[in-house]
Amino acid sequence: MRIWLALWLMVTTVLEGVAAFSLLVALGMSAMAFDSGELYLNPGFWMIIGLMLMAMLSLVAFMVLQWILFFVKKDKMALRASLFPIGVMVILAFLPVENTVVGWINRFEHAEQAENTEGVLLFRVVAPGLSPDSTLFLAGSPGEWGQWKPDGQRFEYRGNDAWECRTPLEFQQLEYKFTLGSWKHEALDENGFIRPNALLDFKKDTLIVDTVKAWNDGSSSPPIVGQITGQLDALGSKSGPGLLPRDVWVWVPPASPSNAPITRILLMHDGQNVADPATSSFGVDWGVDECLDSLVRQERVPRTLLVAVACTEERSEDYGPGAQGRRYVDWLMEDLLPEIRHDYGVSESARVTVAGSSMGGLISFIAAERHPDKLSSVICMSPAFAYKNFSYPDSLRDRQWPGNDVAMWLDNGDVGLENDLWPGVEAMYGLLREWDQPCTLVNIGSGRHFESDWGARFDMAYLWALANEDPDRP
Repeated sequence: MRIWLALWLMVTTVLEGVAAFSLLVALGMSAMAFDSGELYLNPGFWMIIGLMLMAMLSLVAFMVLQWILFFVKKDKMALRASLFPIGVMVILAFLPVENTVVGWINRFEHAEQAENTEGVLLFRVVAPGLSPDSTLFLAGSPGEWGQWKPDGQRFEYRGNDAWECRTPLEFQQLEYKFTLGSWKHEALDENGFIRPNALLDFKKDTLIVDTVKAWNDGSSSPPIVGQITGQLDALGSKSGPGLLPRDVWVWVPPASPSNAPITRILLMHDGQNVADPATSSFGVDWGVDECLDSLVRQERVPRTLLVAVACTEERSEDYGPGAQGRRYVDWLMEDLLPEIRHDYGVSESARVTVAGSSMGGLISFIAAERHPDKLSSVICMSPAFAYKNFSYPDSLRDRQWPGNDVAMWLDNGDVGLENDLWPGVEAMYGLLREWDQPCTLVNIGSGRHFESDWGARFDMAYLWALANEDPDRP
């Protein structure tokens, strides 16, 4: 009996020691991990969980042995001792301290509901055949990455053709790509085309594993998506005073059921991206040709002549608020449009809408500001009204611009760069409302800063513009 009791005491003592040691180490590791900002991406996470389980099993075994002693020897001390592990487990289950294993498990299971606004994003890229001396980079929409800098975040080589990039980041919807340090050397898809932007709804700590088998050597392009619908005339290169030459296209609307004449002109910036996917910068156009073709055939809009004016390498200057931007809109309204009206037999009474996105949205607004007598409406999609240290609404307020009666459509999404543009768009909308300008602001949920996104809502924007123009305008 004494031998049995000695073994029992030894086993229970060992179980207590294992439980205490496991709990102390697990809680200590957990606290250090939280202090360093690491969550369950930390490789020690599963070690902590294992130690916690070991402690719990030890406590349960201790409790069972105490119950056995109670039933065999009727030892009330054993019964009281069995309450100790129960108390420990109850305390751990309800302990409201984040830097314990309970806090880890809670965040692991409910990360999307956590109060934290930041998380850890870990990329692991496997690139078979790429030299270990190569340097991979992460480019994307977050400001912390330099907003589409091709060398925004650097990867570290981990061996076995694998690179890793770990970045703390605020929770957001974002877009990203992989490069070798420049846009001439982007990751390619399995068909040898430049990959489209990858979209991620970043809500909790995330591990992304990807394989890149080929990289652009400067000769690859995006896949072509879509086609030209109807008649698109290439007018060749045209230029104005102080401006670089640029290509111009004109899309001619189909005959409507009532055989009405052309009574509208739609003038668009970044014209290479508007109707022809083959000339588009990313292989995807807006599809404005398909949009207008459908609306005209259904007689939901008058027959509209589309004038698409390409950008140049001086896009920032042409579409900006400076002297070159003013020269650009003056050339459009005073030289190019009269020429188009003459060549296509469009009357002087045909109303004009100007449309563009990003900086094209800004220059569309400037066109309405400078030439309200020649425009009836403008469409500003994801407009760059304010960015970094620039604010056009502040400039208008300082100059006490009085507004006019040109109908203005403003919209913006909420993915990546769109988030950075929202403050400027809202500031402009507030200013227009102060002046009783005919305008609207539409929040496009999950909208990206991309051609297909703008094209998908263009019919809504154009229909609004026509319905809200001043009917008394000439």
